[in-house]
Amino acid sequence: EFPKLSKMYPDMVVDDSFHRAQPRDYFLRESRSYFDPVIFVWVDSDEAVVQGRIWLLKRLGRIRNVKATMAARKKAMDEFEPPAEPSLTFTCTDQTARLADLIQKASSKK
Repeated sequence: EFPKLSKMYPDMVVDDSFHRAQPRDYFLRESRSYFDPVIFVWVDSDEAVVQGRIWLLKRLGRIRNVKATMAARKKAMDEFEPPAEPSLTFTCTDQTARLADLIQKASSKK
């Protein structure tokens, strides 16, 4: 999909957890073949922000089960493998979450 995506959307934002090294490294390696530059940004979130966001997603109808979503998050945290290469790292706050939402909305309009 990268050859097609890079032509259709030369400036693309991908939002994913990338908590495991192998899929993250594969994604970055392949994306660098088609996009330049590739900027990897890591966003840390404290539990209060995460829980608030999960309840918001539930109210918006984007998730069905808060308990299952929290269990999936715990599993991802347990399996977390830190990035080998340095990355930009931010701590998620309400303002960071709003900025991420604006970026996602802007990128989906292209």
